[in-house]
Formats: sequence, C-alpha cells, structure tokens
Amino acid sequence: MIYKVLDEVLESLIDYRGKTPKKSNSGIKMLSAKTEKMGYIDYDNAYYISQEEFNKFAVRGMIKKGDILVTTEAPLGCVAKLTREDVGIAQRLLALRGKKDILDNDYLLYYLMSKQGQHELLSRETGTTVTGIKQSEIRKIKIPLPDIEVQRKLAKILSMLDEKIELNNQINNNLYKITNNLYEQLFVTESQDNWKEYNLQELMEISNGYSYTGKELVDESTTGMATIKNFNRTGGFKEDGFKDIVPLKAKENHYVDKFDILVACTDLTQNADIIGNAVMLLNTKKYDSVVISMDLVKILPKRNKYLVFSILNSKEFKNFALGYKTGTTVLHLNKNCFKDYNIKLPEQNKIEAFEKIVEANYKKISINMEQNNTLIELRDTLLPKLMNGEIDKIEI
Repeated sequence: MIYKVLDEVLESLIDYRGKTPKKSNSGIKMLSAKTEKMGYIDYDNAYYISQEEFNKFAVRGMIKKGDILVTTEAPLGCVAKLTREDVGIAQRLLALRGKKDILDNDYLLYYLMSKQGQHELLSRETGTTVTGIKQSEIRKIKIPLPDIEVQRKLAKILSMLDEKIELNNQINNNLYKITNNLYEQLFVTESQDNWKEYNLQELMEISNGYSYTGKELVDESTTGMATIKNFNRTGGFKEDGFKDIVPLKAKENHYVDKFDILVACTDLTQNADIIGNAVMLLNTKKYDSVVISMDLVKILPKRNKYLVFSILNSKEFKNFALGYKTGTTVLHLNKNCFKDYNIKLPEQNKIEAFEKIVEANYKKISINMEQNNTLIELRDTLLPKLMNGEIDKIEI
C-alpha cells in the first residue's frame, strides 16, 4: 500500500483566523467544534452571526459541500462531512478537500474516522492547559492511498450505511414535527372555553435527580447518567449526552427507563435554550441501567403519559417556565412552575385518540435510534477491515 502525507494530496485546507465573531439572532449559521460529532454535524446547534460580521472573517478559502471538517480542539479529532454550503466555519475547525481523481473526500472521511486515522490525528496533539492540533501537523498526517476507484468503492460501501442512518434521522425529525404540530392543533388552536381546567399537579408527580460526586464518574460502566447534555437546544433527545457512572448511593427513584419523561432544571446556555425543556428517554444506548443527574427531574404521569409529555414539551409551557428561572451564569428552574401551570383539556376519548398516535410515533423514533446504533456499530466494524484490503471480497 502506498502512503502519502495529506499535504501532497489535498486541493484545499481551509481555516479561519481572527477574533471570535459576535453572535446574532439571525444571519449566517456558524459551525464550531461544539456542533461537530463523529460522523455528523449538528446544524441545529450552530450559532448565528450577522452578514456584516461574517464579511470581516479572515477565511483562507471558500468551503464547499462535500468538504471534510476536522475539529482541532475539544472535542478533538471529530470528523464529519459538510452537507450544505449556507454556513460558515469558526475557529477550531478545518475543512479538507482532496485533489480530484487522487483523494476521494468520502474515503478521506472514513480513513480519519478509522482507528488508524484517529491515531494519526490524536498523536499530533500538543499543548498543556489547552490542547489541540496545529494545521501544520494535520498536513503531515499519513494516509494509505489505493487507486481512486478502490477509494470510491470503499466509500460507497460505508456510505450506504450512513445514508440509511441519515434517512432514519430525517424520519425521526418529521415524526417530531408531526407530533408537536398535532398537539398544537388539537389542544391549543382548537381549545374550547367549556373544557375542564386542570393543574399539572393533578396529572403528574415529580422525582428529583441523583446528587453524585466526581469519584462516581468513570471511563466505562454499565450504568449511564442522563444529563442536560441529552437535551438538544432546539428540542428533542440526544443520545450522546450520557456519562458513565458507578452510583454509590442512588435509590430506585433515581433510575429511569425508556419512555420516561425528563425535564431540565439547570442550564448553562446564554439564551436559556435548555432550561424547562422536556425530553422522553428514547434510547439507553449501551447501558443496562440509567440514572438522572441532579440537574434533571423525572416526571411520573398519573395518567395520559404522552399528553403530559406533550404539555411539558409545548412552547406554551416553555415560555411559562422561563418566568421561573433564576441565576445568571448558571440558570436554575424553580419547581413551583409545575404546580402553578394550568391547562384546559377536552373529554377523555379525544385524549385517548391523541395518545395512541403519539405513542406510536415515539416508539417508531426509538426503533430508528436503535437501528442507527446497530448500523454505526456495523460501519465501525467494517471500517478497519476495508482499510486493511478486504474490500475486494465484498461485491456491491
């Protein structure tokens, strides 16, 4: 196998230089290291800057759809493919583009995601307090370079798995939207004055999270802890927010199961994006059991579980809960917001019809998440085998 250093086979290596841009409420979406995960980009959590601010950027080149983005600081070494062009890249990100007919971008993506590629990346980390990878070191990375057609075949095999993963993600996003819109239509837009008014305390109970210590957090455990990092800023459940923990004093009420409802009571974001948000635990990933952190509460519906979740997940409750936040740098939610919130509800048969639809939707989302985890595991198993030359044994 012929090896080349990236500097020899890259058409472009694009990065940003300059001061941190001022954020805005609209304008150009900016990707940062925080929006990049291994294998995908979280566009929803990108921040905005104005067009004027964007024009001040000292960007070395123009990014293109299909470029490979690499994080150069924490989270270090994450690699993903850029799938849109109406965005910018901020500090701590590099955009790589292979030379035409020499280095296939998708092949570059999968190589850098492989065990060998990750070693090449992470072994070049420097620094003490703040560690990172310099652009000059990225250029020195060695990459096995088979014929371009072999590169494309390898990438095609793996991309078929990624396409299915992306399709499942799109289906889930649509199901989220359908479910949220259905609640808004049936219980907000079509609300009637003669409906009976309820207080949230009549519909549910609250259980506090687990107050853990740092020594209980470990590198690997069969028990995971759900945290505020499981909450997407734009709503919905994220699978990559769990922490591995060996809880020493956790009680039964601190544990949660699939389809349990969680609400964030702490927030570190500047715009209170997460505080007061509700998620349904749709996947426990690799863990045999899951506890919730002290930043969350577990909601125990007395009846109509999916309606209770939809109420807590609504923009009406979110806006109400924001009036109960306290603090500046770290926001906290006063739990009185639950007992002070009232809502009018229709007759039970309408609620039950809604429950059946929403339950089916969330179970489908959960199944898709589990399938994606299986596909990711398969992709990661195939990756080193294909890199080692076993590609010729696979027909596509």
